[in-house]
Amino acid sequence: MTYSSHNRLLLQRYLATFVSAAGSLLLLTGCPPPPPPSACVVGTPPPSNTLQTLWESVPDATSLELAIDGSGSMLGFTSAGAPSSNWQKLIKAVTLSAASTNLGVETFRVGSGTIKPLSSWQEATKPCFYQGCGAYPPVSSSLDTVWQRPGLTKATKGKGAQEKVPLRLTITDLEANNGDITKLTAVIKQHVAQGAVIGVMALKLPFNGSVYNSNAEVIFKGKTERPIYLLATGPQRQVHKLLDEIKSNASISGIEADSIQISYLDRITTSPTQTVEIVEGMPTASVASGLPIRLNGVTYRPGNDFALVRLFPKAKGVAMATKQGISVTGINTTQLGLAKLESIDPATPLNGESITGEAIINNQLVVQIALPNPTIGNALRVTVPRGALPQQWWVDWDRRDPENPNSKQLTDGLLLLMSNLSKMLVEPGSTPAASLCLMYSN
Repeated sequence: MTYSSHNRLLLQRYLATFVSAAGSLLLLTGCPPPPPPSACVVGTPPPSNTLQTLWESVPDATSLELAIDGSGSMLGFTSAGAPSSNWQKLIKAVTLSAASTNLGVETFRVGSGTIKPLSSWQEATKPCFYQGCGAYPPVSSSLDTVWQRPGLTKATKGKGAQEKVPLRLTITDLEANNGDITKLTAVIKQHVAQGAVIGVMALKLPFNGSVYNSNAEVIFKGKTERPIYLLATGPQRQVHKLLDEIKSNASISGIEADSIQISYLDRITTSPTQTVEIVEGMPTASVASGLPIRLNGVTYRPGNDFALVRLFPKAKGVAMATKQGISVTGINTTQLGLAKLESIDPATPLNGESITGEAIINNQLVVQIALPNPTIGNALRVTVPRGALPQQWWVDWDRRDPENPNSKQLTDGLLLLMSNLSKMLVEPGSTPAASLCLMYSN
């Protein structure tokens, strides 16, 4: 036997003795480390291979169909001075961006169920275009008309023909008549079913005139800044590239870049599920987190995206956030109706727990939960379905309270529309947009 083989034999004997001793020690000292809770996030992460392949296989469109809302609520963007100047910059940025991406542009005026071709985008910079005079009859908003035009081509089996979707973009203030978005969402859904994605660019421009709500009631007259929206659908590559180009050209032309927002709904609805990163007690310093806790006779250790907290006697509830660095205390929350609260164990129903506040901070979810019976403890899951978790600007620009002094700078039904458009891109069985799990005891 060589020296090295002798050493290996001694090592093997030593390890065997050590493992045996460790096993005996484990038996003497107790059970293995406690398990983590079961998985917090349930479902299949999107996008599926089928959906991704569909988006990637849609061929590029050869032209941009540009529609401009001709309703009277848009008139104030064309008043003399800063409004008119910025309005021209925006429309010019759109047409220039289309040209730079090798797209021809077909321009239309849309309203009252009709769509009228224009000889030049410059027609849309004239007050009569919105006021309803001269060659332009008065019209009301009818955005669905744009997407009702022919242009969808279904794949032909056996002939190798691909599904085609047109590239369409509408410039509008999104003040739908009576807030009815049913027709618009129904017709856009047909485009999405054939592989179109949805992108929305939003910005605030100088405005001088009458501001209407969706019931055609004047809520303000004078100078202000109003939101304007570029709603685009079409092949994924082109929608993303076009809106990126428009943002760049609009900024270069002198439009305030800080106000420009872009939401690509295909990216938002396939982003990773938000999970709890921060948990704090209400009031502050009323919970201890990160420690094992015992619930229903079982001890659990942290893991699987759960927040484990022990409540001190003064605790009334907790606040949770989905990103480090967000302050969850002292923020303004409201009942947005985004999240659903459930008990994870069907054998342990909710015992008075409830969601008391929600907020979106930098596109991350913050939720506050009341825990009125801490002596019992529970395992809870807060979920927001895909398509229902808004970007912060959707909430900030939504005109929910007509008494808000800033309502003239907001849009009726914006959050509802953006959420419904987002839901079109969600696959059944997908993981939630947010899943925040909490296990607590006293």
